[in-house]
Amino acid sequence: SPLSPLSPLSPLSPLSPLAILVSEDATANEAHPDENFATAATVEVKTAKAARVTCLRFRLPPGTVTSATLVLTRVRGNGDVAIHRVTGAWDETNLRWDHLPTRAERIAVLPAATDRAEVAGACSAGICEIMLVGMTKTDCFFISREGGAGQPKLEVVMASP
Repeated sequence: SPLSPLSPLSPLSPLSPLAILVSEDATANEAHPDENFATAATVEVKTAKAARVTCLRFRLPPGTVTSATLVLTRVRGNGDVAIHRVTGAWDETNLRWDHLPTRAERIAVLPAATDRAEVAGACSAGICEIMLVGMTKTDCFFISREGGAGQPKLEVVMASP
């Protein structure tokens, strides 16, 4: 029988986003260039003395991403955060200030008012890798993967097959 207009398999029905939790995250700290902070309960972004950047990796299901909204939980701090697509190799246990991956152009800004941003431009081939970089007077702490509830996630909508 034909699909009803409200069937979840109907090509006209809106697709529900998938919530995908971060698979790797770590902060690099300029004041401690050879240290790794992968097991911290928070990830940080800071612009002033002892700058900090954070890398996030999300593993995606097969298919084409039509939208991907990054959602972070700020525990303290202020300022907007620039989001860049990561173009170089990195992993959670080896990320350090003196071993940062390369990054591409800024793809979005994570506004302090919402801590949500569209990042589909950083998603391809089953992975989404981004770097969070402080903007003017940024000093933020967000819950990390190790911090439990509220950890970074992507709300992803995949194209219909």
